Amino acid sequence: MALKVRDLPPELTQVAFNDFGETPEKLTSSIIEIRKWLEANPHIKPRTDDQFFATFLRGCKYDMKIVKEKLESFYTVRTQLPEFFIDRNTKDQKLNDLLKAGIILPLPKTSTPDAPRTVVIRFTSYDPSKYKMAEVVTLIGLVFDILSVEDDNSAVSGQIYILDLAGASFKHVFQFTPSLLKKFATLGQGGNPIRVKEQHFINTPTGFGTIFNIFKGLFAKEDLLMQVHSKVESLHKFVPPSILPVEYGGGDYKCSDIINTWSQKFLDFYDYFMEDKNFGVDLEMKKHLNKGK
Repeated sequence: MALKVRDLPPELTQVAFNDFGETPEKLTSSIIEIRKWLEANPHIKPRTDDQFFATFLRGCKYDMKIVKEKLESFYTVRTQLPEFFIDRNTKDQKLNDLLKAGIILPLPKTSTPDAPRTVVIRFTSYDPSKYKMAEVVTLIGLVFDILSVEDDNSAVSGQIYILDLAGASFKHVFQFTPSLLKKFATLGQGGNPIRVKEQHFINTPTGFGTIFNIFKGLFAKEDLLMQVHSKVESLHKFVPPSILPVEYGGGDYKCSDIINTWSQKFLDFYDYFMEDKNFGVDLEMKKHLNKGK
């Protein structure tokens, strides 16, 4: 069986072998196992391309029990929280305006060829009188979905988040309702196959301690580093300036350069996301199948 999966560069090939024993033979047999499992679980209607399955295998370190749970959870979350996934038109003007606000910025460089991908998320860089948090989450979900199938550093080595809260206002805070935070937790647990290695908070507002404790309670895992930085120089101890844009103490490129790159990616992935309406979990069929077991 010839797989349609990108060849990894040598450095990531070594990481994949060292961290979860990936070989061409193991990748092939594992994808075959996923396909057989899906045949026995027709309530799950996923994408079926090899590259998509490879992301789940790598993100779950080839633990097949977790791979299957994560794959079903990935689509269950999208079925249960349609407000974040129902409109994925990457040509939509409002989504593109949010993208241009620089809400999410995947950095083009990694510290080493085999390092995790660093992503800057600026939850408060938008005008809360014009946009809803659900629209912001929709945008972020689109970017993460592109990274999951396109970026091998993310799939193999995971991701590092820099959460920049500069410009936070009461209007932003009021959008973070308990109900929304609960949905965030659901998304964090089942909405992304990529492993998150670190979360760094910068430019935090007064009283952020309470919000940080909520984040830790919702998202913290034993192997997840969560750090609050009072100055960007403190961040540099964890994320080298050499990979950061000018606005964060780097020197090679600006945030606007990332935005321009991703504006084109949104156009390129239009057809891909228009297919999403065909995928999900049939919850009624799942109930029926479970009753028969």
